Amino acid sequence: MSNEMTMARSRPGEATVARLLALADVQLDGPRPWDLQVRDPAMFTRVLAQGSLGFGEAYIDGDWVAADLDDRDWNTSATLRLRPHQALTAAQSQMIRLEYFDGTVGLALTRRAPLVPYLIQAYRAALVPDRELPPSFLLQVHEPEQLPPCARWSATPDDELAGS
Repeated sequence: MSNEMTMARSRPGEATVARLLALADVQLDGPRPWDLQVRDPAMFTRVLAQGSLGFGEAYIDGDWVAADLDDRDWNTSATLRLRPHQALTAAQSQMIRLEYFDGTVGLALTRRAPLVPYLIQAYRAALVPDRELPPSFLLQVHEPEQLPPCARWSATPDDELAGS
């Protein structure tokens, strides 16, 4: 797009905001998921007058959006707490603590919530320890009901977790 066309479409404060956003590799009305899509051009003067507070309030008011910010599940963190399976003997639990947890009681991993089911699968941890037993499952998820729904496979009903 030519410079003349850009200047003709320019809205008050747009050029200044565009320069500031470019420092963070963000474009106005750009094609990438993290680029800002402007819904209300008054956002530019608001941001310049009020700074970061105005920028945040403009987002809350819907003056601009970004696809990346709208993916709430992906932007949610979840802590997966693993411990030895409850059906193991004390000696077996101690061995699991030494082998998996460097001698500590358990392991806590904080990751993006949608990745947690893959960690559970990789560690072969039981979500429902009364049903998922050793030797197939040497670990179990501690308090799986505390995980956000986006951190669990959808096939595990909440009532099953509540009963564990």
